[in-house]
Amino acid sequence: EKFAYTSALISTGKSFRQKYGIFKAKIKFSPSAVSQAFWMVSDSVTPHINIAGFEKGKLFADLFWSGGTAGSMMKSSSKTGGSKYSSGYFIFSLEWAPGKLIWKINDKVFKVQTQGVPEEEMYISFSANLKEGASDAGLPSSMEVDWVRVYKLAEEK
Repeated sequence: EKFAYTSALISTGKSFRQKYGIFKAKIKFSPSAVSQAFWMVSDSVTPHINIAGFEKGKLFADLFWSGGTAGSMMKSSSKTGGSKYSSGYFIFSLEWAPGKLIWKINDKVFKVQTQGVPEEEMYISFSANLKEGASDAGLPSSMEVDWVRVYKLAEEK
């Protein structure tokens, strides 16, 4: 059958949103044709933060925001070879403060961004989906999330 697969999405859009803080999840990605991601978004398309994504053997972290002329979309992206990220669990985190985003993998800094930093509450999502033209290689597939933790920033004194 041509469409014998499904995609999956878990979102806190209707139950939890937060502006600033630390957002962490312990995840095991699966090496397959499935695009898997731990991400955050507000009520519109931008801003959009990929805390950790895994696709075609690459691990990526992205920020998309509106800017420039006529509401164009801006993007900052970092990628690394990712086969090791499908061999076990890793802790992916985003530290979000006014004017600064820091992505970490097992508490080691992977990416820092100071431009386009969101200033509105966002919600958390986990997703796994097949891209158009994907093969059966590596199917069935899974993205295992062991835990999720969110912390607020300490109040300034």
